Amino acid sequence: MGYETASYISGDRDFTLKDDEIVKLRTYIQRGGMLVGNADACSAQFTASSRSLATQLFPTYESRVLMEDHPILANQQYVSTAWRNKPRIEGTSNDVRELIILFPNDDPGRWMHNRAFAMKPESFQAMTNILLYAIDKTLHRPRLTAEEPKTILHHSNKELRIARLKYVGNWNPEPASWETYARSRDPALPEVVAETLDLRSTEIDVKKFPIAQLTGTTKFRLSPEEAKHLSDYIKSGGTLLVDSAAGSGTFSNSTLEAFTQLGLSAEDPQPVAQDSVVYMTPKPVAFTTIRPFCIRVGNANVGRLKVLRYSDRPAIYISETDLTAGLLGLRHDGILGLRPAATR
Repeated sequence: MGYETASYISGDRDFTLKDDEIVKLRTYIQRGGMLVGNADACSAQFTASSRSLATQLFPTYESRVLMEDHPILANQQYVSTAWRNKPRIEGTSNDVRELIILFPNDDPGRWMHNRAFAMKPESFQAMTNILLYAIDKTLHRPRLTAEEPKTILHHSNKELRIARLKYVGNWNPEPASWETYARSRDPALPEVVAETLDLRSTEIDVKKFPIAQLTGTTKFRLSPEEAKHLSDYIKSGGTLLVDSAAGSGTFSNSTLEAFTQLGLSAEDPQPVAQDSVVYMTPKPVAFTTIRPFCIRVGNANVGRLKVLRYSDRPAIYISETDLTAGLLGLRHDGILGLRPAATR
């Protein structure tokens, strides 16, 4: 599959996909795509198959009905509270964005009928909202051409290995984020190689992984084994990057408790200095290029890092707003952070 912003599937009977088709569809969605399904003639068979497909694709995420305060229904061109006949819209989310959208009771055949818009405008308006949500109301272009340059030849012969830390929780909401960033990085920078390490069973070799990343969207607590491995890594000279994917306040609050578990410092994280090399190299970060969602929620001070020091060195960098979605190049509404180019 290509890199379209959204792909559409409909039908009036049950269906199954082959294993290789499941892999292709999952890869497409993980790279930033979204699947939109609509049951022809409100087919219960198609709806059941679509729900089963969502479970096959992402077994750890549950489908639910979108509420009126969801960005698709509240932040787009058409506000659902003004609808007389509200279509039921179900979504499967990784807590960063909607991966799969399903209309179980809305007949897409109406879109082809004369005067269908006048009879039931909500069907058209709901689909318009979904497309606007996926591009954050910007001019539509294929996702990768909009935010990700083509793969370039890298001139640096150096390599930077990053440990992506697995813990009990939603540790990997966007699996393709670092892979995508590695293809679009500045050619003068080292090649980025990200590798998953399970904190429960694996010690982190600081010589092999000078940087480790901890990200997520939900509340979590490190087990004693996870806390020990992470504490030993930092005490050995490792640097930890903590990222609240999509700007999740729930995850951000949990990290403060996790730092207490590590027993490294009683001090509060401090803002990184404006003239820090972190912000200025290889080129200054454009903090003014924030996502429209940040303005709507009244938080324009995004993208700023905080730091915890250990043994008189910066040991833990903390981003309370999103990095993960930006690395992937996502433009979806509802994400608290900088635009992808500034994030990278």
